[in-house]
Amino acid sequence: MQIWEAYTMSRSRRSHRALRPPSAFQVRLGGCKGMFSVDYTRSGDQVFIRDSMEKFDAPDSLDIEIAKAFDKPTPGFLNRPLIMLLETLGLEKDVFLVLQNAAIQATEEAIESLITASSLLEAHGLGTSFSLKSVFNNLARMGADLGSRDDMWPFLQHVLRFCANHILRDLKYRARIPIPGSWMLVGVADEYDLLQEGQIYGEYLLQRVSLNRLPSG
Repeated sequence: MQIWEAYTMSRSRRSHRALRPPSAFQVRLGGCKGMFSVDYTRSGDQVFIRDSMEKFDAPDSLDIEIAKAFDKPTPGFLNRPLIMLLETLGLEKDVFLVLQNAAIQATEEAIESLITASSLLEAHGLGTSFSLKSVFNNLARMGADLGSRDDMWPFLQHVLRFCANHILRDLKYRARIPIPGSWMLVGVADEYDLLQEGQIYGEYLLQRVSLNRLPSG
């Protein structure tokens, strides 16, 4: 909880209240890197590091750097290594081309309105430092339209085109292709020894799901 309080200190009270404290963080601590998860069996200010997390010695650097706080669902994306793996397993390349073409079309269409542009920025993690998602949503609620002749709209259209180019560049060079209706699951170690071999426990959209046995092999 102390990590979360420090991480959200700069946010507004309203924003802070709307956030759910996550139980997992991707962190760097000294020469260690990996996932921190809350251990409810322990008390006090304690941090336990697994040997696999230690990358190099840095005993004088003990500030915790949060690389990512998993406080909301993360949409699923493909990338080059994952595509290579799936192709090796026999998945036809036409599947990836269909998804890529759909992503290109969706990106071009999304920047034609403030509401769809807001959703696009959120899905790709763009504009968060400037609260662009909230800005666009508020403008849309006020009845604003990208087709207006007001002097500010060319600037906003330029911003949206820049965001679209960034997304399209990622599609071209990193194969960062969104997978509709999918979410990324964060993996943490089973410190409580509750799971059997081949089992996982997950949360989907903040709703608990049952333990599922992974396919053998």
